[in-house]
Amino acid sequence: MNDVAPFSMFDFMTPAEIAQRNQEKRQEILGWLGRYFFSTVSVMSALLRIDERNTRSLLNKMESEQLLRSEVIPSGHRLYGLSATGVAQVQEISPYFAKIARPYQNGRIPLSTLAHHLNTQVAELSLSALGWHDFASERELYTLQTQQVPDLTAFDQHERYTAIEIELTQKSSQRAKAIFSNYAQLVEAEPDICIPFQRVLYLTPFPKRIREMMDDFVPVEKRCLFEVDYLFPLPLKLTPRRIRVGGTLEG
Repeated sequence: MNDVAPFSMFDFMTPAEIAQRNQEKRQEILGWLGRYFFSTVSVMSALLRIDERNTRSLLNKMESEQLLRSEVIPSGHRLYGLSATGVAQVQEISPYFAKIARPYQNGRIPLSTLAHHLNTQVAELSLSALGWHDFASERELYTLQTQQVPDLTAFDQHERYTAIEIELTQKSSQRAKAIFSNYAQLVEAEPDICIPFQRVLYLTPFPKRIREMMDDFVPVEKRCLFEVDYLFPLPLKLTPRRIRVGGTLEG
């Protein structure tokens, strides 16, 4: 029988290094909730790259310090967000958050909003693992003042500035036509000071339908700048799953 004891990275870190890493994890949580307003243990476990037990312990400690607040919503999910004290601390970390961070308020998250926001968070984590970087969430993008605000933006692994849409429900043809028409005016292959995006990426459980609508509503000369890939939507227990990467997303 092999009696090798388990070990972790902390076995090779000094106390000062452990304290520094713990502080970094706390700041990651505060920054993430500043950008996304709420999240779950499983999503933030993926963010921190630690197991859910340790993530839950850290979140509960931060809640006991009144940096976070949480609630269990009727679907059975526990959501964590910033308290007023947490918002103030986030703003101290970076003045950037002063415009977007706000305290979490219980009882105000519809299930449809929950699903969309959490799938957006998982999309960011998944794309980040493929080399995408400099993400901005929808709440951060309203300053663009464009006729179409994406769910996310980021630079892909080829440094193309990309608008990312998380499409969990099938929109009407009329609504889809308006959105694709807007994006057709906002995307060009070469960077342009007046055109914000170089690529539009849809992540969706029904890529075939999205491709059909693109063929119908995106001008022929712009279709090469629109792409679709499959997104496994989060199951009801909300355990993060990676995007099934195909073709153009493969890095």
